[in-house]
Amino acid sequence: MRTQQARDIRDKAISDAMELGHSPKMLTRSGAMELWVCENGCNCVIDAWDNPAIVNGSMAHVQCKNPRPNT
Repeated sequence: MRTQQARDIRDKAISDAMELGHSPKMLTRSGAMELWVCENGCNCVIDAWDNPAIVNGSMAHVQCKNPRPNT
């Protein structure tokens, strides 16, 4: 992510996903796009773009179907 606005939007989406029980992990980065997946195997994703600064995907909006137990 090249802009602070894009990093802030991405970080907020990842934080929201973690509150919903997901374990976000970056799968790939390509230029202005990052793809994040949930390590818990629930098939939710986040794709974050730099220009325009947007985030797509369901991970930041739905409860994880396979949350890891708190240790």
